[in-house]
Amino acid sequence: EGDCDSESFKWINCNDEEKSIYSYMRLDKSGKNNLLFAFNFTPVERADMRVGVPCAGKYTLLLDSLNTESKKIVKTAKQMEWDGQPYSIEVPLKGFQTMVFSFDMADNNKKH
Repeated sequence: EGDCDSESFKWINCNDEEKSIYSYMRLDKSGKNNLLFAFNFTPVERADMRVGVPCAGKYTLLLDSLNTESKKIVKTAKQMEWDGQPYSIEVPLKGFQTMVFSFDMADNNKKH
């Protein structure tokens, strides 16, 4: 839904030329089925990486390019402004790693 709609795509960080870490969101019109993408395009591990997110609540890992285990990982956003967003989550990224998280903006905003 919304693949061709510019409102369904939001950059979080597209300006990190130094670390080559980039992140963006794909947003569902209902606010329920959103995706957060974080990429490390270098071989350098970024163990202390943090990514800005739009709302408080839970961010569930759907895809880890370096880990094929089906272990459920859930990150809880902290109210710490980052990347121009009001909240953030810790996303330690190994070299050349991609992580994709799902989040429900409608549900997360109701709780906080």
